[in-house]
Amino acid sequence: MNLHHDPNTTPQDIIHQAIEVFCQKGYAQTSMKDVTDGLSLSRGPIYYYFKDKYGLYKASYDVFEETLKAIHERFFPAPIPTMEKIKKLLMGIILDTRKFNRHFFLGLRDIAELSDIAKRYDTLNEAFLRRLHGVILEGQAKGELTSTLTKEEITTHIYVVFYGLLSAVNSKLLDFQPDESFEKVLHRHLSPLLP
Repeated sequence: MNLHHDPNTTPQDIIHQAIEVFCQKGYAQTSMKDVTDGLSLSRGPIYYYFKDKYGLYKASYDVFEETLKAIHERFFPAPIPTMEKIKKLLMGIILDTRKFNRHFFLGLRDIAELSDIAKRYDTLNEAFLRRLHGVILEGQAKGELTSTLTKEEITTHIYVVFYGLLSAVNSKLLDFQPDESFEKVLHRHLSPLLP
């Protein structure tokens, strides 16, 4: 166990390290020692700031949720063409939240201790879906999206593209340096939704 504490270590440093560890091991397999080892830190500051592993995970999830909400608020109300809005939303979510890979959410619905976070996650996703449906319907009404598909079919297409690209980025199959190339890939896969 580390016996010292760097006075310059902030709660944000601890959260950043915890996110990395939760993404490597998942919640169930992560110990406080895993987090402290990466920071050369005793467990005391973690317990002081976060009380326990759940508190640390909750603080890490808060970062994820705040990041997503900021993306939603930046692009959903933006006065830009529908396809541009959808691309910017997807690109923002994938690029800004890619550090939260699937291991971070592993067991979210299976671990009773995490049930309140699972509910928050579901509520966030449901809110996104409602707003996305609104964007789709508005885009169809303006003639900016195809009217030959239902909003559900368009949503399914968007989600397939989103999760495919997210998995590819997280698995390092696709390593986009300039955001422009990422945007081109998104455009190519979303173009069947244009009128």
